Amino acid sequence: MNINEAIKEKYKLTKTAQKEWNSLLHVTKPKPNDRILLFPNLDWECNLQGMRYLDTYLQRVNADKAIIITIENNVKRDIQLYSDNVRSIIEISAEQAERLIALYELHIFDNRFVVISLDRPFSRNGSSLVGYKGTTVEQLVAIGIYGIIPFRRLPQNKKIV
Repeated sequence: MNINEAIKEKYKLTKTAQKEWNSLLHVTKPKPNDRILLFPNLDWECNLQGMRYLDTYLQRVNADKAIIITIENNVKRDIQLYSDNVRSIIEISAEQAERLIALYELHIFDNRFVVISLDRPFSRNGSSLVGYKGTTVEQLVAIGIYGIIPFRRLPQNKKIV
């Protein structure tokens, strides 16, 4: 594949993603002060920490509610155990999630959009930091993705805001 073909393919992919994003906005009807979180992978530990620290994140950014977009049925099932601040939950395909991330990598199309992943977007490589000098997935999600500083570890299975 030459560069022109690669660019055309990426363009086609992102056009599809933009249409899918507009459709998601139409279905979920987010408010201006909501956050839209994409859980794009099957990494249960990352998803778990994303759910555990959701309320702390929402409080930190002064957001009202979260709209959860996920490829993982367990996130859809369990998010209510960790947060009462979820406006809606949408399950999408892994391919749709990849297209949304590709669009986000091209340009930040919505400041409310957050990807809960150690390795996506923008070639994040957080999974390589797990274990380095004692770094945990919990810390990478809370500090690296949600920007919760100062970091305070949550007790297991408890919601703390």
